[in-house]
Amino acid sequence: MNLAVTGERAALREALRDLLAASSPPPAVLAAMETPDGTDPDLWASLTVKLGLPGLLVPEEHGGAGLGMPELAVVQEELGRVLPCVPSFSTAVLAPLLLLETARPEAHGTYAHGTYAHGPAGERLAAIAAGETITAVALGDDPSRWGGGYGDVTASASGSLTGWASYVLDGHIADAVLVTARGPDGRTAVYEADAARAERTTLPALDLTRPMARLEFRGTPGRPVAAGAAAGLARALDLALVALGAEQVGGAQRCLDLSVEHARTREQYGRPIGSFQAVKHLCADMLRAVEPARSAVRYAAAAAAAAAEPGGADEVPELAALVKAHCPEVYFAAACEAIQIHGALGFSWEHELHLHYKRAKSGQLLFGETGRHLDALAARAGFGEDER
Repeated sequence: MNLAVTGERAALREALRDLLAASSPPPAVLAAMETPDGTDPDLWASLTVKLGLPGLLVPEEHGGAGLGMPELAVVQEELGRVLPCVPSFSTAVLAPLLLLETARPEAHGTYAHGTYAHGPAGERLAAIAAGETITAVALGDDPSRWGGGYGDVTASASGSLTGWASYVLDGHIADAVLVTARGPDGRTAVYEADAARAERTTLPALDLTRPMARLEFRGTPGRPVAAGAAAGLARALDLALVALGAEQVGGAQRCLDLSVEHARTREQYGRPIGSFQAVKHLCADMLRAVEPARSAVRYAAAAAAAAAEPGGADEVPELAALVKAHCPEVYFAAACEAIQIHGALGFSWEHELHLHYKRAKSGQLLFGETGRHLDALAARAGFGEDER
């Protein structure tokens, strides 16, 4: 298992950081999130054309880069630093993972590129890689381990979808939506639907850089993508938690970087505030928390890649729960401490710290609260409810 940032990954990080620095500075993020759709289509086009971001996980045979979780973690960390208003997590992370994990033959076991059925899944992956579509994922077959509230969708024998799904990332602007639903046989299945055929309502959100929608399906036509998809869905969601953790590590690192720079340049009583012990301690606490979180994400991403190899041990479920339980708390603490160091400046609308505070807070709740993932981790370790 290789945890190092290879030359190729470093080059990917540098290219993405340069593009975001030029195209998505904090004023541009603020401007984009105040638009009716809350997105920056020009930036999304640049990320698609120049870096092929939507096709990062898509196998080469469908026009993608065919990369894996370690590379995705690098990208997510950079996106977490900037919080650009683009449909990246829905289209470049959730949708490809869901397609790759649920539409492959069960005989192939764990995640591996190119081992899924062609047809609807392959067509959707090719469209994503080509940048032709924004694809959302609606969790209509509610993952109860997250505490409910994500959706309740059933599919008829003809494939029509009935029910609702909430907290659908970028559902308000998606061209297509992948819906997990209870099929006619009662099992979890994945369907592809035209997002415009669903009734869409943009939800009020604390984090305006990550819009969400509620989708209502009233006999909406759906094309079957994968049946008996419960195991694949669970696997895809575990990998998505690792990607989310990488984003949170990037955000926490940005809070630390901003704090250190401010402590160096802001003066009180004729000296930089970084010379005061209290400020030093806050910065040191942030660093002490961020580095283990980064290590956890890198290990989880590397473990996902290793599990795809023949005979590789599969630690992903446990590591995903660990990442989700830990990284959101690190990010939120870093955002709070950064605002404390910046004082009133950190609360101002013009400064980017309030964006990180809101993303960190919403990230604590996205895909399940910390306690639920700690319970899942304890259960996998063999502890009963009375021992947790």
